[in-house]
Parts: sequence; C-alpha cells; structure tokens
Amino acid sequence: MTGLVTLGETMLVLRSTEPSPLRWGKPYTAAMAGCESNVAIGVARLGHPAAWLGRVGDDEAGHVILATLRGEGVDVGGAVVEAKGSTGMMLRTSRTTGLNQVRYYRAGSAGSHLCVTDIAPDAMVDRQFLHASGITAALSSSAREATAHAVRLARSSGVQVSFDINHRTRLTTPENAAAFLAEIINTVDLLFCGDDELEILELALPGDDPVRSALDAGVREVVLKRGAFGAQVHTIDGSIEQRAHAVVVADTIGAGDAFAAGYLSGCLDGEPLTGRLARAATVAAFCVSSDGDWEGLPHRAELTSADPAATTTMR
Repeated sequence: MTGLVTLGETMLVLRSTEPSPLRWGKPYTAAMAGCESNVAIGVARLGHPAAWLGRVGDDEAGHVILATLRGEGVDVGGAVVEAKGSTGMMLRTSRTTGLNQVRYYRAGSAGSHLCVTDIAPDAMVDRQFLHASGITAALSSSAREATAHAVRLARSSGVQVSFDINHRTRLTTPENAAAFLAEIINTVDLLFCGDDELEILELALPGDDPVRSALDAGVREVVLKRGAFGAQVHTIDGSIEQRAHAVVVADTIGAGDAFAAGYLSGCLDGEPLTGRLARAATVAAFCVSSDGDWEGLPHRAELTSADPAATTTMR
C-alpha cells in the first residue's frame, strides 16, 4: 500500500494581482485551491502517488481544477463532474499590502453536493492514507455523510485515516464541528489540530486534557500546528516539538495544508516523528514564502538542495 487519497472540495480562486478593491477594475488571476487538493499536490510533488476525490461542475472552473490536478500528477479518476451544479469560487482580494480579504461563493455548489455514492467501493485500494478535513463535513448533510462513509471505508480497508479539524466559522458552529469529530474520532490515526481549534477538540472529548483523551480514543498521533511558533506531536509515549523556519512571509494561506502534506510524506517514507515534523516545517516554510495556496510547495529535490529562508541564488 502506498500514497494517499484525499476527499474534499476544490474551488476556482480569483486572486488580485495588486492591492486594490475589485470594484476599481484591477486585474485578477484565476487558479484553484482546496484544503485536500492542496495536500494531494504537496504529497505528489514529494514523489508519492496521490489521488483526489470530490465534485466539480461541468463548467470552465471545474475543468481548470481537473486539468491543474492532472498536471500536478494527482489522480482525478474518481472525481465526479456534475452536469447541473456550478463549481464553487473563492475571491481573494489584497486590500492593502499584507491584508487579504477572502469571500466564498460555494452555497449550492457541486462540491457541496458530494454524497456517499460518489465514493467508489475500491477508492481506497492500494492507498496507505485517506486524508479528509472538517471543511468537507461542514459543507452539507450529504457531504458530512460522505466524509464519515469514506473514513469508515478506509478503516475497513486497512487504510490509515488522517483528519484535519480545519474549522471554518463561516461554515459551521464549534458544536457541530465537535459533534462530527466525536463521531469519527475512534477511526482516526493522525489528527491535525491548530492552536485555535483546541476548543473543538475539548468539546468533542470533554476532560482535563483533550489531547490525552484523543490518544485514549485511539488516535496514534495528535499534531498541533502552531504557525510561527512551530508544531508539536503527541503520542502515548510523550511529545516532541519542532520550531518553525524563520522566513520572509509572502502569503500564509495554505500553510496548514502544506504542513500536513510534509508530515504525511514523512509518514509515507517511514520517517520517525522528528523527521516527519522537520519535513512538515520545511514544506510549510516554502509555502508561506510564496504567493498562492499551493504554488510554492516544494518538489522532493528542493528539500535538500534549497533553503526556504535563503536569499542567495541557487546554481
């Protein structure tokens, strides 16, 4: 078993090319992004087989997404193209230098129509990991059921489950996010959680120490993403920490997905915990040093030949 399969929503992204409101007619560029597809691209660039499952509309945005993922070496054979629904969109405006405004247009989108029947019975065959997130589960009731079904299918197929809480306040309440996490927690092997998402973990697993409660529930590794303050991984045997790289930050969006991609790549390579964390920190540093959600993700050769904090010319 090798590589991973991801399940989630991917949208068309319109991104301003200079600080200015859209109303003034300034230029925008079109790209694509989504939590799980970002992870798939990151893992594929690091040399592992990766697949993406999800729904897009039969429109230009949907075809941009599928073509981009194919171009990055991600298998989209299991993706569904919906004839009637439209692909969701995200508008990213640089209002001023260093201040980004994000607005989503995803209500009733093809991605929100994800359902159990979209996941083929053999979707997990030959995969080592399934990676999903709380974003997909929060899109709609059918997407929630599909996420839970995928997790159960992975577990019954002997595939390890990686889950990123990825709470979005515009999509659901902390209570709903916690309820879903509590529903699937005993099938999760790797749990990614941001510092600001510990509340979700506490609601899902009441107790004095929610991280310990997650480990007691069967989670093998709880990975706390702390942004510029680094990261921690907790297991039943203890915890270790990793510092973040000191880099000039261009764009922080997608950093958590980059970190998860690096960590999962380390798992696929059989790296110890320290190696997984180190790779995750490096991949995240490349991401935040570049514009875009996934465009700056490194290829495997760059892990050793390039320093994300360097200001010199590579020769």
